[in-house]
Amino acid sequence: MEWFVFGVIVGAGGYGLAVWLRRTVVRITWYEWTLGVIALVLALLALQNLFASRAEMEDKAGWMGLLFLGLPAVVLAAIVGGLVWRRGTVAQAPKES
Repeated sequence: MEWFVFGVIVGAGGYGLAVWLRRTVVRITWYEWTLGVIALVLALLALQNLFASRAEMEDKAGWMGLLFLGLPAVVLAAIVGGLVWRRGTVAQAPKES
């Protein structure tokens, strides 16, 4: 039941993010969406693996799964954030005449 609630929260958060992005000036390309979704899936998989492994009394396996699945998720999320931030700052830079 808790995973259902967690899924509803993630879905509502994703919907809220999409609505917020449509109302602001921020534009996200298709590959940034794709990398962001992959990062989110990896992060959710890492968390599920951690909790399931700890429930089975396999603490080391859970933490190693968090490391090997969570670290790429963080790297991908940082890449997406950097791409979006860089395009946003370049687009709003003042033009010199």
